[in-house]
Amino acid sequence: MKEPAMAHDLEQEDSRGEAGRDPMADLALIREMMEAGKEKVAVSGIHFIIWGAVLMVAFFAQYMSVLNYIPETIIGVWIPAFILGWGLEFLTGRDTRRGDRHSNLPLLVHTGVWGMVGIVTLIYFGVSMATGTFSPKIITILNAAMIGSAFWVTGMVTGITWLRGVASGWWLLLACSAQLTNYDAEMLLVMAGACGLLLLLPGFILRRLTAAEA
Repeated sequence: MKEPAMAHDLEQEDSRGEAGRDPMADLALIREMMEAGKEKVAVSGIHFIIWGAVLMVAFFAQYMSVLNYIPETIIGVWIPAFILGWGLEFLTGRDTRRGDRHSNLPLLVHTGVWGMVGIVTLIYFGVSMATGTFSPKIITILNAAMIGSAFWVTGMVTGITWLRGVASGWWLLLACSAQLTNYDAEMLLVMAGACGLLLLLPGFILRRLTAAEA
């Protein structure tokens, strides 16, 4: 007879504990997580450096392939590029503690949105190559839209406002690509340049800012 009574008392204590939570304390905790997240996300310029360099070289290699300076191949260029990029991403990501990933909202948003860019690109590339429907124009539009959006989100969650300007550069590339009727080899050079200017360079700038603040 005593056990049900004790359980009832515990339920009442739990209920009082939930009801007694201080909303201001919760807000303070959220703000603390956000500020910590901004600092951690801001140092992730290394990821932009990795993918900026990998994609710039891959687009230039694809350009050389189209002009027959190297054997003409799409898979031979992009599969190694994806493997190298994701491999370096994994090695650099090992330094991030699991607790930070789950308790830090801005960091979670940042890694999630950039992870989505990679996953959607891989899905389109794999399916379109398997079905023979691959289109350089479509994948350019898709990537410019997603990368621009990812930079915009990163700028929002970190408070680094100039990243929105980088996002605008990708969206301008999206607009230019969408109106093209003839997607020629020179667009591969444009994409290589965009990866250097709008991905690799912001990564180096972020790394320098992080080193200056350390």
